[in-house]
Amino acid sequence: MTDQIIIADAGPLIAFGRIKRLVLLKKLFGKVIAPSAVINECLSDITRPGGKEILDAIHKQLITPNDNSEINHHQSLIDILGLGEAHAIILATQLNARLLMDDKLGRQTAEKMNLRIIGTAGVLILAKKKNLILKIAPLIKELKNAGYYLSNELIKKILIIAGEKI
Repeated sequence: MTDQIIIADAGPLIAFGRIKRLVLLKKLFGKVIAPSAVINECLSDITRPGGKEILDAIHKQLITPNDNSEINHHQSLIDILGLGEAHAIILATQLNARLLMDDKLGRQTAEKMNLRIIGTAGVLILAKKKNLILKIAPLIKELKNAGYYLSNELIKKILIIAGEKI
């Protein structure tokens, strides 16, 4: 049971790459598409944590790159957000797809455009609900150990929603 398609921004791809769980995205959403600007951001330094895993996921067709040539018509959005965030939002709008994004300003912009949004935390909760993972707490620990920032407040909320000990 999948959502069929999701457009991914760099942050969540890097997060799931760092903990070697990119396959969760494919299992939950079916087709994971990342605009070329997002792919370039993720792979700008392949030695960074998550970089090799993202490249492997592209080769294994867990992530589908998308070269959106119509992006330049949306310069105002590019000026407000990062290039990857702007590309992801525009592609999600064009495909009427769900958006995978953690960036706060990007999420606020996408909400104003009435896009359906989920972030790294939401994916973990959904994966547990669908029995793809047993516990969220160990994955949060892995994310933090890999240098991915999650506020203590967000971690507490995630664990409460998941019914796990704080």
